[in-house]
Formats: sequence, C-alpha cells, structure tokens
Amino acid sequence: YLCWQTYVDDPGKDLGLARLIHIAKPPDNDTIPEAELIPNPEMIESMHPFTIPFITTDGADNDEPFNNGNEVDIELGEWDGDHITYQFEVTGILPPKSDYVYDSHRIDYHGQTLAISLQDEPWKTGAAPYSFKINLDSVNFQGKDSINIDFVFKWKPSNAILDLVSKKNQENTAERNAKLELEFKKTYVENVKERVKLASKIQQRPSEELREEERIVIYRKLIQDMLSNGISMPDDRTRHVVAELINSIFDVDKMLYFVAPEWWRPRLHQSQQQFGETQPLLQKVKTNAANALATVTSNSIIQNFTLAASPATTTPTLSSPSLNSSIVGWGDVNSETRDNYYITEDSEPAKLGSSLGWLLQLDGDNMRNAFLNAPWVKAVMPIRPGREEAAINWLKGVEGFNGIGPADIYNSNNPNEKDLNGNPYNGQPLIQVLMDLARKIEKKHREGIENKQFPKKADVANPELVDAENVVTSAPIDRVYEHGFYALKDGFKANVSDHYEIFDQWIEILPTDQVVPVEVKYDPKTGRQV
Repeated sequence: YLCWQTYVDDPGKDLGLARLIHIAKPPDNDTIPEAELIPNPEMIESMHPFTIPFITTDGADNDEPFNNGNEVDIELGEWDGDHITYQFEVTGILPPKSDYVYDSHRIDYHGQTLAISLQDEPWKTGAAPYSFKINLDSVNFQGKDSINIDFVFKWKPSNAILDLVSKKNQENTAERNAKLELEFKKTYVENVKERVKLASKIQQRPSEELREEERIVIYRKLIQDMLSNGISMPDDRTRHVVAELINSIFDVDKMLYFVAPEWWRPRLHQSQQQFGETQPLLQKVKTNAANALATVTSNSIIQNFTLAASPATTTPTLSSPSLNSSIVGWGDVNSETRDNYYITEDSEPAKLGSSLGWLLQLDGDNMRNAFLNAPWVKAVMPIRPGREEAAINWLKGVEGFNGIGPADIYNSNNPNEKDLNGNPYNGQPLIQVLMDLARKIEKKHREGIENKQFPKKADVANPELVDAENVVTSAPIDRVYEHGFYALKDGFKANVSDHYEIFDQWIEILPTDQVVPVEVKYDPKTGRQV
C-alpha cells in the first residue's frame, strides 16, 4: 500500500479517566469521651442584718418623719424642729468564700418606710472585711425604738479563680483534641491505604476495547480536522457523501498508529496520586468539639468568664493530616521533587509510569497509560490500491504539500531507482516521483489479483518437480501449498527482485523416543550423583 503518514498531537487529551468511588470511613469519635469541662463558678448571695436605733438629742418623737436627721413636720413656733442621728457605720462585712469579690448589693427594708444611701464603697479600693457608712435619707420609726434591715450582697469569683478554671478547661479540651486528632490521622491513613489497595486491584478493561477507543480518538482528529479540512458540509447529506468519498480513497479500517515515547516531550501532563478531600471529616471533628465547648459556656451566668468571652481560644486547632509519619521507605521518600507514589502491603504492583509521574488510568493497561502521556502519535492511513493518484490530489488540497512542490527535485545516488519507463529518478520533480510510485503500486496490485500457476520452476531447487500434478492455480497473495512447503536450498533469501517472490527459512524439529547417554559424575564419599 501507498500510505499517508501524519501526526496527531496529545492524542490522549480526549479520553476520559476512570474515577474510583469510595466512601471514606469517618473517625470513630464516639470512643473518645467528651472533655470534662468545669462549670462556671456561680455567684453567691450573703445577708447581713443591721439595726438602726432611734437616737435623739433634743427630745424628738419616734413617730415623726425625718430627712437626713431633720424633722420634716415642724410645728408652729419651733425654729428648726427636732433632730435624730442619721448616719451609722456598718462593719464586719466578709465574703462567704475565699477568692470571692464584691459584685453588687441591695437593701431589704422589709416593707418599712425609709430610704438609705451608702456614703462610700470600700470594696472598690480596700480589702475585706469591709466597713462603710450609711445615711438615713428619709425615715419614720413609727413609734419604734429601732428598725431592722438586711444588706444583701452578691459575690462573684475572683479573676484568679476564673483563670484557674479557664486554664483547666483548656487543658482538658486540648487533651481531648489531641485524641481526636490522633483518631482522625489514624482514620485518614486507613482510608488512604484502602483507596490505594482498591485502586491497584481495579480490573483491567479488555485491551481490544482500549485500542479501539484510541483508534477512534485518532480517527476524530484525522477525519474531522484533516481530511475534511476546508470542505463545506452544510447538512448531514453532504457529510454522507464526503464520508463515502474519503472511504473510497483511504482504507480507514486498516489505519495504523505508532505511539511516540513520552521522552520526546517529557511531562506533558503533570499528575500525582490523589486521595480526595479530607476537609469535611476534619471540619466535623472541629464542629463537634466547638459545640461541646459552647454548650458549657452558654450556660454561664458570668459574662466576663474567659471561655465565654473568647471560646475560639479552646476551639480545636486541627490541621489536615500528613502521611509523612506513616510512610516507610529507603531515603528521600518525602521529596517533593521526585515522582513518588504510594503502595501498601496489600496493593498490587504499581502500573507502568508510576515512577515517571505519568497520568494513569485505573482500569487501563500499560499501553493505555503510554498513550495518555504520549506527546503525539504517528498515524499511517493506507490508500486503497488504484486510488493513489486520487489520494495525492486530495491531500494536496487538505494537508498541503510543503516541500513537495513542482520546483522540488528528487536526488538519489542509486542508479537502480528508475521509473516505469526505465528513466532514473535522480533529477526528476519530487511530485512526479510520487506519482510514478503510485502507478508502480497500482501495477503491483493488478498483478496480485491475477491467477497463475505455482510454484514456478525458477522457485524450486529441482525444476523437474514442477509438473501438472504438483502445481496449483492461485493469486500470489492467496497461494496454497497442498503438499507442504518446498524448502529452499541454502535457506533464507532476502534480496528479492520480483513481486511476491518466495523467501523462507526452513526449520524443523523432529520428535524422538531414543535414550541419549549423558556423562555424569559421582561423589566418591557418598556415592551419589553430583
């Protein structure tokens, strides 16, 4: 066949890759108990009773109202009215527990008619026990010699207690977070190992189907982008006609393709093993821990408690796990410059190209992986016999004839290269040499379908064997030997001059039942055969 040779760049880019579906096992957090978080310290109330006596220096009545010690209802003829003692000191106020400090207070008057204000607030500047002065803003003893009231104080934990609780909760939370992170890393490694194992055991697709897919993507490029280039096809009917025309010139079904090695254009596709996302699992761990912490802090009644003010300080600081601590190798296994890959003790041997950083197909074979990473393929499209000149004319308009124009001359030092008319090829236009080659192939094809008698006398060592009983009539390419092959004298013949001339090398191995003696040796000490 006269063939058209062309190139298809990056042939594997239109082929889909297999994607393994695998549900990652979540970390078993149920086996890790929740962190024991200390509840927020609660406020404490304490009650301090106090008796206000009725004391007068000028004979005031204890059934009169007084404001700041002065009589309110002054009788006619009195200068400034009566007076009573209206300021008193309250002493011995202590927190009910150590490390508690003052928060607020209120006064329980028990329904009596009086109003009291504090003259000072020693808990803001001093230390317990506290003493402070009160002022009777208004009072009416209503005939009694004294009035009993209660001071109700609220006490809150000191900053020292809050810091201790916060620190302890952070330690407990950090301890649980460390266990969660360890469980997460363990689960992550197990998922990765399982995925590596499953990926390595994927059943390989039939090679015939893989090769057929590769041929199809090459056909797409050749037919759509090359052989149909510049041809207007407004409708499907035109496409049908063009398809029949192309198929009448080129024997498409006999196309051959040769995959170029990856080294001609290294690392056309950068790739590496991928294990899928781990962030959802990690976020789940973070969310669970943060929710557990928020449950405790949200129940707090102390608004300035450290955990409630900044819960993020105890949120798990987990990061995406690394496989570095789980990888075993013999030097430089964690290098980012090498095309390292992962295996397990249960995985199948890695596919071809793993050490090269190739793009791999899980259910493909070695040839598919080479095809995916090939920079180009060389496609060879046979031209149907007798259609050589039509193919050359077609390719002139489709692909162009750069370097094979009318002015390009064929140069040869072989004087035996001659055209059908016996003229030397040397010095003829290159396109004319191609056309003559096409006519030679067409002539060879016509001879190949003509029936003749075989073998010919010139083909055998003993011409007398060629008679009417020992010949068959056949086309050269369909020759049948009814009585076996004729072994040629002196074996292989490589230099042939005529089309379809026989060349062969006869090798025959005959079975035998003979016992052949073999020289043996014996050990002089044991007497056994060595």
